[in-house]
Amino acid sequence: MPLRFCHAGDFHLDEDRYFADTAQCLEWLVADGIQSNVDLFVINGDLTTYKATIKERNLWVDRLVEMANHAQVILVAGNHGAELEGDLYVFARARGKYPIHLCTEPGVIEIGDAVVTVFPYPRKAETAGSEQNLHDAFARQLDAFNKRFDQCPGRHKLFFGHFGVAGAKVSTGQPLVGRCAEYPLDPLRNLMAQYIGLSHVHLCQQLAPRIWYAGSLSRCDYSEVEDKGYHLVTLHAPEVRPDLSDMDIEFRRSGRPQTLHEPSRVATKERTTYSRRSTASKRVIPIPPLIEVGWHRLTHSGS
Repeated sequence: MPLRFCHAGDFHLDEDRYFADTAQCLEWLVADGIQSNVDLFVINGDLTTYKATIKERNLWVDRLVEMANHAQVILVAGNHGAELEGDLYVFARARGKYPIHLCTEPGVIEIGDAVVTVFPYPRKAETAGSEQNLHDAFARQLDAFNKRFDQCPGRHKLFFGHFGVAGAKVSTGQPLVGRCAEYPLDPLRNLMAQYIGLSHVHLCQQLAPRIWYAGSLSRCDYSEVEDKGYHLVTLHAPEVRPDLSDMDIEFRRSGRPQTLHEPSRVATKERTTYSRRSTASKRVIPIPPLIEVGWHRLTHSGS
């Protein structure tokens, strides 16, 4: 059966900075995901910038309950806030129709026909050794994930992580160097997942045919001038096909001004296509004021 999910991260909800804008983008994300009838929401780290305040926590609980009333939710710990020190546990206890899976350690979650592997941001103790030891541990963990995938034929296989990857570019266009827990790209290339969804870097970008940073949902700083949004991913079949025809990836863009509308002729000309499929769902989705949402499909690069 096909599987459709939202991949979003790096929200950085902050009561004292862009709170209303971020809150509106979150409302739109949930509404858009529900309207798109997703089977899974993936909230891939950095929910807040600092340890969550009561106002920030209440907003996130409301949004997560809305998500969980529609589909299962995966909540991955990032490096901001106090997400690795227990700040996310209250969110995992929010109750909806479907479960919320909290991931603060590498692990595997089985959801229906999908096997989902996760790699949250590493704890400080895990990054205390040499860079080579860090990279070796990362490669071993991904090898373990591949062995698990081998045990699950006929099921969708996904990976989500919150960390830096060598060579990724930040919003300024410069490569990411020495600013965070950073891993090499090659172990990710060898991972037998259909979709490898990353967060931590705020610039949406493709690192390899199946490896993507979704970027941040909204602008966290005025220096971030690129489009913001999330990935709406549809997996059509559980096998990994060399021509990438097993998946469609749609970048759902949040921005300005006021209403979400069907793609105009101009917008259609501007979109690019990630996959062999050229059709796109066209729908009107109510969203909060001051936000315009557009979309385009991404083209798979083949290396």
